[in-house]
Amino acid sequence: MNLCSMDDRDGKPVWSLIKPYGSKMDIVGERGLLFSGQTGPAYAGLLCGESMKEDDFVFETSFQIDRLGAVLKPMVMIIPRTMNFEQMHHYAIQYVLDKGRLKWRLINSAAPAAFNNAAGAGREIPYLLRWGQTYTASILIRNTAETHVHIQFYLDDPENPETGKKPLIDFIDRSPYRILRNRDVGPQVGASGSPDVQPSVLFSGMRLLTLEQWDRLKSKPSIRPQDAIATNSVRAVARDNENAEKLALPTLFSDHMVLQRRKSIPVWGKGKEGERVFVSFAGQTAETTVHNGKWLLKLDPVEAGGPYEMTVHSKEEQITLRDVLVGEVWVLSGQSNMEFSMKRVGDPADVVQANYPRIRLFTSRLNMFEAPQWDIAGGAWTAATPEMVSEFPAAGFYFGLELHQKHHVPIGLIATAVGGTDILMWMSGELVKELSLISPVHRQRPNYLYNARIAPLQPFAIAGVAWWQGEHNASNKDKHYSLLFSSMINDWRKRWGQGDFPFLYVQLSSYNDVDFPALRDEQLMTLTLTKNTGMAVTMDNGEITDIHPRNKKEAGYRLSLMADALAYGKPVEYMGPIYKDMVIKGNRAFIRFEHIGSGLMVKGEKLKGFTISGSDHAFVDADVWIEGDEVVVFHETITDPVAVRYAYEGYPEANLFNREGLPASPFRTDRS
Repeated sequence: MNLCSMDDRDGKPVWSLIKPYGSKMDIVGERGLLFSGQTGPAYAGLLCGESMKEDDFVFETSFQIDRLGAVLKPMVMIIPRTMNFEQMHHYAIQYVLDKGRLKWRLINSAAPAAFNNAAGAGREIPYLLRWGQTYTASILIRNTAETHVHIQFYLDDPENPETGKKPLIDFIDRSPYRILRNRDVGPQVGASGSPDVQPSVLFSGMRLLTLEQWDRLKSKPSIRPQDAIATNSVRAVARDNENAEKLALPTLFSDHMVLQRRKSIPVWGKGKEGERVFVSFAGQTAETTVHNGKWLLKLDPVEAGGPYEMTVHSKEEQITLRDVLVGEVWVLSGQSNMEFSMKRVGDPADVVQANYPRIRLFTSRLNMFEAPQWDIAGGAWTAATPEMVSEFPAAGFYFGLELHQKHHVPIGLIATAVGGTDILMWMSGELVKELSLISPVHRQRPNYLYNARIAPLQPFAIAGVAWWQGEHNASNKDKHYSLLFSSMINDWRKRWGQGDFPFLYVQLSSYNDVDFPALRDEQLMTLTLTKNTGMAVTMDNGEITDIHPRNKKEAGYRLSLMADALAYGKPVEYMGPIYKDMVIKGNRAFIRFEHIGSGLMVKGEKLKGFTISGSDHAFVDADVWIEGDEVVVFHETITDPVAVRYAYEGYPEANLFNREGLPASPFRTDRS
């Protein structure tokens, strides 16, 4: 049975690329297709001719995912049937982050939204995939009656063969929107991304089966290896089981790593129960015993330097790590503004000229897990060279470069940021329970990213954390972000066990969004709820129509100022003016600030951005000027001023700075 033209004369699949939107699509092997670099949905369909005579069939494909897809967009799409070449109407099985839950779901694009969002049993099934694993999907299409289409979706999981024995989705479409076969384009595959996250998805082993062939295969007791990739995945799992008791280190401990100076150095791993483990580094040796399959010890503090070798050995095994440096280690976390790479927003000259072998970045493959993990998958340390620095997060690179040039020590940066993420995803499960947080259906799943990308780092010795996040929570109109944020900061510190290390964060930049002012206010409030924190104000670097400001160099510089003061004790002014209090004298409001540095100043001819109100809370643009270290706010129609606001808009005109060139934070005095 040949439903579609699987091969041309050269033995390659005959593809029709549909809506590529700049994606890169490569033919891999005999029947493979690789999607990468998507900033929107991309599809590829198998061409069909008159030979497609069957309405009932099974489409199978194996796939591997390298990165998480964009929030609220499908990461993997498998489309068994479409009405026309232009993809206007189709059935699609999507793996998607939807209303905070990762799930498989069936979409009928010919149906209205209410139909697709209905809570039909068996149509939306939560299923958490592992990145780098190979799965085989099978979609059965059967026309059970003239007005019925029966769709069943099966998924073979190499780690759990039982998953392929019953459908994840089993749905009979009796609606008037049913999709019939198309004689031009047959089954299709696709993937989607966004400017934040561009997943890489490999489809392979594609084939079409008759229902009789499917019935025979489905009755087999184990999974059906479709290609070499799937077979290799099964073998890899077997190897992992065989190596369960072997001496092992987390991926964070690997060649070219950077360790934190002047602090005890925790080292941990796995091994055979009861075995003695020895760690030698920089002239010292420590030992411990494996308990419950794991071990942990601490080395004495070491001054900046290197390269060194670290050896970890038991009675029978030894691991040697080479080119290890000691310096300053910072965790870079948050969402897309901390994730944006140098190749996208960095100065091209800075990329070409980058030759900083002692600035190193640890990156890893993105995963999300329901339980805290011991290791981060796919991690590696790389140096800031022209070949590699283009992949460094831009704000983090400029931050690290400033520290490297000021303090002349190696810099280690650990990248964990994920675009489009809710702060709840970065909170530990215990904290979520402590705060009695119940995630609404429209919110992302709490603690999944903490489990995958923060828990495995603890208790690695660090200097502190640099954080840029909040855009997602602004869109959720979070009124208690300061409580969530401050609780998360304190919880991370407790779990790291290294005291109140500096936690530096970037306030939301100026951007034309009505929800941003309230979130900025919550970020400002976090300073009063936490110790040893600093907030970089970037109101002067935002872009009115782009939530991702391109000037990451200035953000990195301002983060480095806070590190100088809070981590390294330098006597520098590290923030712009921060609202302290207000005094009313007659019909004028006098605003006092902290962090005025060597004095307040205006950038421009006239101070802008201040509004004032009386008891009616109707705010009007104010006359405003600087008197000494205070700002005087006044309006001739308001005889008894009650409240003042500054830069309390999405994209305001705001030009109050201190003489060190750092902008004042937006504020409002009428916060309840």
